[in-house]
Amino acid sequence: MTATAETITTRLEARIHDLEAETATMRRLDALKDAFIHLAAHELRTPLTLINGYYSLLADNPALCSAAQQDAVLSDYIQGLSTAIARMQAVINEILTISRIITHQIDLALGPVTMSDVVMDALSLYAPAFQERKLKLYFQKQEWAERIQADPDMLRLVLSNLISNAIKFTPDGGAITLRLQSKPESILISIRDTGVGIDRASHESIFARFSSRQTFEHHTTSKTAFMGGGLGLGLAICKGIVEAHGGQIAVESSGFDPVTLPGSEFRVMLPRDAGKGRQSS
Repeated sequence: MTATAETITTRLEARIHDLEAETATMRRLDALKDAFIHLAAHELRTPLTLINGYYSLLADNPALCSAAQQDAVLSDYIQGLSTAIARMQAVINEILTISRIITHQIDLALGPVTMSDVVMDALSLYAPAFQERKLKLYFQKQEWAERIQADPDMLRLVLSNLISNAIKFTPDGGAITLRLQSKPESILISIRDTGVGIDRASHESIFARFSSRQTFEHHTTSKTAFMGGGLGLGLAICKGIVEAHGGQIAVESSGFDPVTLPGSEFRVMLPRDAGKGRQSS
């Protein structure tokens, strides 16, 4: 019995040592990945700035503008270039934002924020998608007439990502409901859709970086096409920004089913004073 116990102990110690080594390796790889994300975003931003600058010069060129008015194909090329630059800029901005979240370097520009202004700005980005996809929007502006102390640009990004997420996973003709509930010390935001839903086992993991609900072979870059894809950073960015404000974000869904469409509801709690919320967290 003693020999057997010693053998088991030796094996356990060896296994523990192996696990510790594997954990250390994973941490190094994770650190390298985070460093790559940060450096890649900054390296890409410089040439993109040059590309955008040259595009602006071309777009303002009288001869080219005149030619584009006469040539529909040339006009389409110019518009396509503009769209591609904007999309690339959005991707780089997402990477830079998640990089700041990773390194805890989000500098919130706190000030008085009227939530109805923020949500209206976010919704305006997706007006064409609601129309093209025949999605119903249930939203009462007066319900959002709340003022809090927060960073308006960061909150606009949170709402934009959550609305985009709802659009992507709701079939054409579905509905998206935006609600805001007032509490003495906080506000509660709800973004609910009638989409495909989320598997219960994924309710936590979807907020991780590069988490995607689509397989790579079906990946697309659209932020509004049904089951469209992206970098898998949107919800991670939402979580980082909300927590930087001293708030919380969570999702409720009974499961994933593209037939019965159980839908999903994302809930965000934000303190009325983000500065106070951060101090107490």
